[in-house]
Formats: sequence, structure tokens, C-alpha cells
Amino acid sequence: MYGINNAYHIVNILRPQTMSGALASDHVSMKGYNHADVIIEVGAHGGSETSVVGFDQMTLVGTAGTTTLPLTDYYVSGGKIFVTNWNGIAWSDDEQVTGATLSASLETFAGNYMTVFDMTTGVVAAETITGGTSGATAVAVNAYEYEDVMIKRVVGSNTFTISAVDNVTYVVPVAATSFTDGYDVFHVDLGSPSGTILLSSTAILYKGRYMGANTPISAIYD
Repeated sequence: MYGINNAYHIVNILRPQTMSGALASDHVSMKGYNHADVIIEVGAHGGSETSVVGFDQMTLVGTAGTTTLPLTDYYVSGGKIFVTNWNGIAWSDDEQVTGATLSASLETFAGNYMTVFDMTTGVVAAETITGGTSGATAVAVNAYEYEDVMIKRVVGSNTFTISAVDNVTYVVPVAATSFTDGYDVFHVDLGSPSGTILLSSTAILYKGRYMGANTPISAIYD
């Protein structure tokens, strides 16, 4: 774990690796912190593999985790495509949008731009973009922009799925108030993919519960 300005602690909970079966991260103790952001960086897939992500909670580091930690939302990397010549048809939530080069999932449409995620191929200027469900169309003004946008997504049944798209970042916020009484340790569970996925995971802990020297030195030991 690494401390930054006595305000943040960073711990690598899954070192970069190619997963080919189910994985569980190192345990993270929230005993000294009120919040953690868990970052999952996904690289190349062997093919079209996906993995279901969930979190377990425990009372102590090193104990088995079988109690689900409730999740409400997560964030996925995306960006904006500025558009013109919209045909006026309403776009559908989360529909697949495609063009001569583009393939992505639509998050929102705001008249002169759309935010997208899970983009498997890029977009070029003057490309016509079509909604796979709605039939709405618009023309891209220029290439994909603001690739550092993180798009908020709602978690269903305390899990979400890593898509079969390369080079995507996921961020999961974990609040101390999410834990069942008596629990304050968690780990990340990754379901077995059908092939391989290159990934890693890092937890950033902050909002310390104690001042200065009273903050625990480590978040991976009790």
C-alpha cells in the first residue's frame, strides 16, 4: 500500500495477469477508511470473453468471503461523439450504435453529441451513425473525444459484467456504510471467462476514520 499526502492509500489487489478461470482479489480492510474506489483495468481478450464481477464482505482479512457486499453503481470508461444532422427519431437507452467504422453502446444522446461506452471500433468525421434498436441516425462531426469520461451505470443484483471489449476501465465505489454490521473487509470476485482476459485491479482508499498516526499503515492486514 502507498500513502499520498496522508490522504489516500493505494493498494494493488490484483496484479496484472491473464485470467483464464475465476479469480478473487486480495482482501481490503476498511477499518481505517470510509471509502474506497476499486479500479479494474481490462486489456486484451483472447476472443469475446466476459466476466461477472461481484464483491464479498468479511469480518477479518484472510477469512473466507461468502456474504455479498451490496453494490449500487459502477463507472465504465467512455467518451463523446459530437454529431449533426440527427433525423429526429428518439434513441433507445443502451442500444448498439454503428457506422462504417463505429461499433459502441449508447449511454445518452444530447442533441449535438452522444456519450458511448464499450466502443470496439472507432469513429471518423462525416460517418453516419445508426441506432440498432431505434433506427435513429446522426452524422459524426469529428472523431471520438474526451476518452477520459467515466459513465455511471446501475448495478443489477449486486453484480455487473466485464464486457468482451478490450481496453476498458471500470471503477466501483465502496462506502463503509455499505457493509453489514460487523463487516469491514472486502474482496473482488471475478467469474470465470470462456477464454482469457488480461486485467489488473487497484483499490484507492480515502476519507480516513482517524487522524495522522492513528490511521492503519496497511489496508491488507488487520
